[in-house]
Amino acid sequence: LDGTLVNIQAFATDGGGPNMAIQDVVFLRTLPEDGTNFTVDDTATSDQDARFIFVSVVNRNVRSGLSRVLGVIPDFDTSAKSIAGFNTVVCRVPAMFMCNPLEDLDFPVTQADGSVLPGCDPTPYPAGDLGEGAPLTEACLRGRGMLLKNGGGGGSGAGAPGVTSQYFPGEFGLLDCPDGLIPNNNGMRCVAESIAQSAPPVCIASRAFVQTGQGAGPIRQAINTRFDSYENPHYGGPGIKSDPNYRAPLNVTKGYEPSNGQSCSEPAADPATVAPLPRDTCFASGTCAGNRYGVGDWHGATAEHPGGQGWNYWNINHGNSGATPPDFNQTNPPLTRYEMYRLEIESESSFTLEVTQPGPGLPKPGGAPDGPTLEDGRACNYTGGGESDPAMDANTTGLDEIDRRLLVLTAVNCLEHGPLQGNQPDGIPVEGYIQVFLTEPAQTGGPEQLRVWGELHGVLERGDEGLRDIVQLYR
Repeated sequence: LDGTLVNIQAFATDGGGPNMAIQDVVFLRTLPEDGTNFTVDDTATSDQDARFIFVSVVNRNVRSGLSRVLGVIPDFDTSAKSIAGFNTVVCRVPAMFMCNPLEDLDFPVTQADGSVLPGCDPTPYPAGDLGEGAPLTEACLRGRGMLLKNGGGGGSGAGAPGVTSQYFPGEFGLLDCPDGLIPNNNGMRCVAESIAQSAPPVCIASRAFVQTGQGAGPIRQAINTRFDSYENPHYGGPGIKSDPNYRAPLNVTKGYEPSNGQSCSEPAADPATVAPLPRDTCFASGTCAGNRYGVGDWHGATAEHPGGQGWNYWNINHGNSGATPPDFNQTNPPLTRYEMYRLEIESESSFTLEVTQPGPGLPKPGGAPDGPTLEDGRACNYTGGGESDPAMDANTTGLDEIDRRLLVLTAVNCLEHGPLQGNQPDGIPVEGYIQVFLTEPAQTGGPEQLRVWGELHGVLERGDEGLRDIVQLYR
């Protein structure tokens, strides 16, 4: 730490000169309960869990001015110590949190070929990367298909006011959205708007504040605006469909085909017509860890598709395009669904999406007749002719740079800090921010149960999506 301390003292009379000397430097994972008197439990064990720094300087001797004049106050030693750290803050994100999936000891740490992912150790934290209190590790998360369910239950648990039913790793919940933050939308409507909008006026710092309740209906509708699906009562009006803040992504492939004119609200009746991005193979065989974690082998073989789900997806959606398919067998790292999605966007000029029945009233490329045709960006796959207004593409005011299929969720350690509470004054420490690539529209699966299928894309780093560090002196 030489050169990091710049301070000149002017009171010491011990002949040691004006410069201060560092005595101790200790990295901490938690703030001490008693001032700067930290314990072993507070100390960090790795760079990943170091959140604060304790610094003390060498004692210096000071001779009191009164002792010189009156001789009544003896010389004395003085020192200084302090704790500093940094907060993170991210803005324009939904008021949603996700329980860190790496707290789950069942989280799979292997790749599709059975080899252990680099940096993923099944030993409980802090010796490894899994278990209660685990840090976020992108290498363990990226590319894995996952079924996210809303947790908590929304009611009081254990008879304690404000305590929800426990949230478990991999589940998601809602965060407080202060009244007035989004005009004319308070409570659950504010939360839903923060999810539906491209750039909501929501910032989340180092503490998260849980909102009780689930609101499965409004939350599902809000998520599905990110798939070019606009439902009443809140998102079905023409004002929403033409508002750039609710625009659909450039690629909304979801396995739906047009019906009832231009409505794209139902999955294709014939799965050979148009295909959604596949789930990991263990979901087909019922062998996923915890029935919700995959290992990223979405393009692998299943009983239904022995040639591979990836090839099936390509042949259905792009089989007649003449384009060169990606390497579904690539490893280190394997191809992700997000990369496939981006390939479709970036290659739109060289190949198009296939649709057997584009639906009545939808334009055909080059005036082609009804019947089998090539999707030209005017149905259920790309923005500009489905539910959303194509005119918004010309007036996005910079919002087109936001990928609406990537949902940024605030990550918290629900086991370490549980049971989570609503109206908790100090909130819950934020571990980081996870990007989830939405692969299918959200579904309701029973009373107040919301299911979101996605692919874990990564962990935000400094500079990503407006994530910033704020240095702070604590003690």
